[in-house]
Amino acid sequence: MPVPVFSVGEVLTAANMNSVGLWKVGTLTVSNATSGSIDNVFTSDFKNYRIMGTFSCSIAINLVMTLRNSSGDVTAANYQYNNAQLSWATTPTWSLSGNLNNTNFPTVARNDGSNTESSFWCDVFGPQTATRTGVYADTNDEIIRRMFNGIYKANTQMIGFTLSATTAFTGTFDVYGYRK
Repeated sequence: MPVPVFSVGEVLTAANMNSVGLWKVGTLTVSNATSGSIDNVFTSDFKNYRIMGTFSCSIAINLVMTLRNSSGDVTAANYQYNNAQLSWATTPTWSLSGNLNNTNFPTVARNDGSNTESSFWCDVFGPQTATRTGVYADTNDEIIRRMFNGIYKANTQMIGFTLSATTAFTGTFDVYGYRK
């Protein structure tokens, strides 16, 4: 399918707009801070979402994702995840981790702390419905490749998320809704 091109002032029909695959719904910018939150990006307009961004830091960090509802961060022990990581600093090495009852998604992304940018994408499945929310993420930096998946097990309607770390980081994370 060709990419649609629109002109300034053009009247757009539903057919025009339905041909767009991803629709940008928000941007989270974090500047030398330990966390940033964004709300009202998960709505009934879309069922599934993609978060894409880059981030950097001066000390190695794991980026933590906490889902948010209308009351703020949801920290009940209902986060279940597994994580596979490939490190190639010297010899390629795989490591695996997981948890059935965590209070967030603790290792959704990684940066080695060399002040270079890590690329990050994360798909979020059904967060705005009062059902389970699924997450799949992937990160690359100079020495680590991390693949993460998880589920928030309780039936909770989410509206956004917080990204945090134990030390300051800088990044921009765009949030897109997948066309239904």
